[in-house]
Order: sequence, then structure tokens, then C-alpha cells
Amino acid sequence: MPFDARVIRVMVASPGDVVAERAFMREQCYRWNAAHAERERTVLLPLMWEYDSAPLLHTNGAQAAINDQMTGRADLLVGIFWSRMGTPTAAHDSGTVEEITALHEAGRPVLLYFSTRPLPSDVDVDQLTKVRAFQSQMEKAGLVRTFDSPEEFGALTYDHLTRVLHDRFGAGPERAGNPTTASEPAARLVAGMEVRADTKGERVLLVIENTGTGAAEAVRFTFKHGFFASPLVTHREPMHGLEAGRKVAIPLASLPVSLFTRERIPQLEVTMSWVEHGHRFTSMQTITTS
Repeated sequence: MPFDARVIRVMVASPGDVVAERAFMREQCYRWNAAHAERERTVLLPLMWEYDSAPLLHTNGAQAAINDQMTGRADLLVGIFWSRMGTPTAAHDSGTVEEITALHEAGRPVLLYFSTRPLPSDVDVDQLTKVRAFQSQMEKAGLVRTFDSPEEFGALTYDHLTRVLHDRFGAGPERAGNPTTASEPAARLVAGMEVRADTKGERVLLVIENTGTGAAEAVRFTFKHGFFASPLVTHREPMHGLEAGRKVAIPLASLPVSLFTRERIPQLEVTMSWVEHGHRFTSMQTITTS
């Protein structure tokens, strides 16, 4: 059934060395739409030069053509860097930097990400130096995030988009008149521990299962015990959504299986949090080891 919705245009800005991340960013917009668009009456429209610009000539060059067709229309921007800064423009070190500057000066949200994955063998040292200098400059101006794989980038951006949409654009269940309240989550996360054997020996796995009736988005967890000064493992960045009836197994840090016994560590504490209907819920659980 058709429904009315506002459109938030998400510009994806980057040099040409992050093709996989650009594809993940586009996927996250569509994934967010599938989970939230009808309920929150908000649709994300990714703006990417390879899909959303025409090959028009411009008296001021290619970047000016992109600015006319895309930059001025964008409501928020996601900037991605790895080893290259890009092609300089008349006013900035690259077209990507020009787009970031334009959105920032217009008071629109800008999310910046820098890849830490291994550099290509033919890396341009001059380009890399410019990227590092720009990253340092941006870190002084606000928060930036790093990631070490396209998959991690995808998980990061989904959660960050949700936060920005709620904080800056008012997206949320109240916008659509949804009666769901923050006190009644449909998802229910249950934690357990398993020991599995493979060719490398035995491994301890933390298993999280969604036994509820609703999907849990942007799942985070911390797994610890008082015996340790810090958590055994902390999943700092959110996982993709955990659908109802599904479970995920996460290997713990490099700890011997023999450590997890009733004599050594009888109980372990798990703190889990997730997003549902625009609200973040938290659940704590104690696991008894064997």
C-alpha cells in the first residue's frame, strides 16, 4: 500500500580507491529503508556520481558539474578515504574535500571515515600524505571514525545513519504516529557459550540468539568477568541486524578453553544492547560456565 514519506538525500563522497565501501554505503541506505521507511515515513536516497550524475560539460570543470547536479541537493554526506585524496580542484585539495566543505558550511551533517586496511603495493606516497594530513585536520575539528574492512564500514554506517536521522532529522516512531513504546521491545536477546572444535583446535564462542518476535538492529555487546581488569571481548562496533529466530556465534579473544571452568571462572556477565523502533535497549545476563 502506498505511503507518504520525506526523502533524505545521502551523498557518498570519496576518491576512486574505495569502490567496495561505496557499494556497501549504497546497500546500507536500501537496507535502512527496508527496515524503517514505512514506519518512520523517511526514505534514504543515496547520491553517487556513478549513478546520479549526467556527463554534462561545465565551464568550470567536472567538479562544478557534480556540485550542480548533486552537492547542492544533498541533505547529509558520508565521506570515505583510504590511500588517495583525489584530483585537486580550483579551490580544494580534491573534489571530495570540496564536497565535504560545501555540506559542512551549509550546516548539514557530515560523517567521515578513514580506512586502516593494508595499503596497496603501488600506493602514491604524495596522495597518502595528503590523506593523513586531512585526517589529522578533521580529527581536530570533530569526530572521525576508522575501519579496517568494507564489512566493518557497512556495520558502522548503518548505526551512525540511524543516530543522525533521529538526532538531526527527527526520524523515529513518533513521526509516523507509531504507538510502539520504548518500554516494550519485540526482540529478546539471549546469550550462551559454546566450545567448538575445528582444524585449529577448540575455540570458545559467545552465542547470541534473538528469541523474540522482532528484529534487533545495531547489536552491541560486552562480555566480561570480575577476574579480568577489562572485558574479555568487547564488540565495539555494531553487528548487522539480528532477525527473530536467528543467532550468531562470536569467537572470544585468544583465551584457552581450560580457563572457562567452574573452578576458574564460574560465571560470566554479558551486556547486550540493540536498536528497535529508533530506541536503544539494554539487557544484562549471567552465563554459568561448565
